[in-house]
Amino acid sequence: MNDKSISYKNTRVCYTVSGSGAAVMLLHGFAEDSRIWEQLVEPLSDKYTLIIPDLPGSGKSALLTGDNIQMTDYADCMKAILNEEGPEECTLIGHSMGGYIMLAFAEMYPGTLKAA
Repeated sequence: MNDKSISYKNTRVCYTVSGSGAAVMLLHGFAEDSRIWEQLVEPLSDKYTLIIPDLPGSGKSALLTGDNIQMTDYADCMKAILNEEGPEECTLIGHSMGGYIMLAFAEMYPGTLKAA
């Protein structure tokens, strides 16, 4: 697993990348972090490139700053990670709040999604 980070609107957002193949981003829920996906990394890394962020304000990622932060802000942050990693399309899997972020992402960037 490669630990990485980006700066999104002056906020450090951390994520890991592992495996090879089609890109799959795993989005955790509220009050969790990327560790909830640990048991899936090994079995899925043979077929997929897994991109697993700590959502802003969780795990190693700093909290987004500003007033009235919305799911669209989180979705845009996930797009920034994908832009950094380079896949043209991606499958998103979201748990709890990660599902809401996934829905916002689907509305904002439908051409990027292979599946959600």
